[in-house]
This record gives sequence, C-alpha cells and structure tokens, in this order.
Amino acid sequence: LQRITSYQQEQGSRKGLVRFDNYPWTYALVQWAVGMESSLASAVRGPEQASTIFVTNDLPLLDSVAQRPQQFLGPDWQPLWFGLQSLDSAYFRFPQDVGYTWVNSVDSTHVLDQLRMSGPEGSYRMVPDRFTVIPIRLENAGDRRIASCTVRGTPLQFTYELLREDGTIYQESAFRTSLETDIAPGTTYMQGLVVERPVDKGRFIVRAWLTADGDPVSDPFQFRIMADPWPL
Repeated sequence: LQRITSYQQEQGSRKGLVRFDNYPWTYALVQWAVGMESSLASAVRGPEQASTIFVTNDLPLLDSVAQRPQQFLGPDWQPLWFGLQSLDSAYFRFPQDVGYTWVNSVDSTHVLDQLRMSGPEGSYRMVPDRFTVIPIRLENAGDRRIASCTVRGTPLQFTYELLREDGTIYQESAFRTSLETDIAPGTTYMQGLVVERPVDKGRFIVRAWLTADGDPVSDPFQFRIMADPWPL
C-alpha cells in the first residue's frame, strides 16, 4: 500500500484507482478495506500526507462517481457510504477540488526500451516462508508514460526463472507478479517481485522479465538470492 500511495503522491495524486488484477493479491489483505487501510498507512506522516487507493473493476460505477471532488470511496461492499466531509480533518486532509485518477492505464504499444529494471545489490536473503517479496527498481528513462496494462485491460506481469550459480535452470516460475502502477517519465518505482522459495538451501540467481498476455516484452534482468535452511 505505501509503495503505491507514496509514488502516486509524488506524481501529485492522492486519490487513486487501482485495477483489480494489478493489485498484489499474492500477499495483500482483503479488498474491502483497502480504501481506508491505505489512508491510515499514509496519514501516519501527517493529515496532509494522507493518500488513498480504491481497488475495483467496476468501471461503470467509477465513471459515474470517481470524478466527484467530495467523494471518498470507502469499503468495497458500500463504496459510496460517506464523503470526504465525514472524515476527521485532524487525521485526513484530502484534496477536495479533484476526484480520483487511475493508477493503471492501457496501451497497445509499450515503450519498454526506456525501462531500466534492476534487483537488489548483493544476495537478497529469503524469508522463512514459501514466498518472499523482493524489491526491484523500475526506472523510466524515457519521455513517455509506461502503461501497466495492455489494450485488453490485462496487467503487464513479471515472470522469472530460478538459476543455479552455474547458470543452469533450477526452477521455472509458476507465479507471476503484476506491474502495480504506471511509471511516469523520468521517475523510479520500487516494485515488489514475488519469488517462491527454492526447496534446496544455497545461493541462486533470479532472472526476470516483463510479459504482456504471456509474451515477453522486455529484456531480462537478474540478481542473486540466498535461501537459508528452514528454521523448523
């Protein structure tokens, strides 16, 4: 949540709409609370820093209400329950002159040759769980916005291979990670990449790339991980 809200705030938007399939459901919590949860997570820095996102695929609803400046999209099961005027300004001070803007847009031609992708420096230590969310750096070095969805509305997704240190394939990914947000020109976004823990302990290489509807659309990048023995 804080990755998305902080980045959107840097772009001048504090009320964002996220497409359902772009949200990181592999490790995120339930959908219905995201609007308020994102507000609380960002407002700890002060009421003027409060940012909110609403996750949905209900496009007709959003077309009719999202541009209302005074609207706050609350719980998923009753998004129009209350407006900004119902929020305590001691904790939340959202802009009241603009509505919500889309975090995710669609494009038929993705300009990914200007996208610089890199993983952590050194070996990233896996957590003692089945999955680890690894931060990767996405830099848009071009002058055009990089859309996070295809023209069909499906998200661009990361896939990866896990390699042994000698470069041979250890495991191919059965999981894909959606690009969480568009990337504005001249900006950098820290994305979470979900990597499944290898069965064996040791050092491995992650080689990842972006796909659109299953087809590769970027050059691969790679980084190293370290899997310790299970603690139990």
